[in-house]
Amino acid sequence: MHPFSVFIIYFYNVLPLHFLTGTHKSVVYTTKMASEYYDEVDLNEPGLIYIIQEATSDYFKVGASKNENTLRLRLLNLQSGNWRKLTVKQKYEVSNMKLAENDAHYTLRNVHVDEGGGQEWFRSSFRNINAAVAAAAKKYPP
Repeated sequence: MHPFSVFIIYFYNVLPLHFLTGTHKSVVYTTKMASEYYDEVDLNEPGLIYIIQEATSDYFKVGASKNENTLRLRLLNLQSGNWRKLTVKQKYEVSNMKLAENDAHYTLRNVHVDEGGGQEWFRSSFRNINAAVAAAAKKYPP
């Protein structure tokens, strides 16, 4: 059992690095929360919940953003790591962006995409994704 096997918690995903040492029996954890890396988000903060589609596929990202400018920046950031064209398909103004986003994610949990490393990607029709996001937005009117 090697004492230097490491797991790093990164964006709420646990990435094993045991391949560096050849074992995964002994584990050291880095436990910084995402809020320690980024500005903390006020749970009562108004903003947008949005749907981004990957090309013409049935893959969609459902996320939250403070405003149009941060949404534009988020889209550029996502696009830099994706060779398929990403487009904002729909966005809703809400009084509580994190709760609205969490509600939409919960509704869409059965179509969540596990591969690819993100917690906000779903595979379904735009109609189904938009229905869940619109229902979540309706619960938190601006």
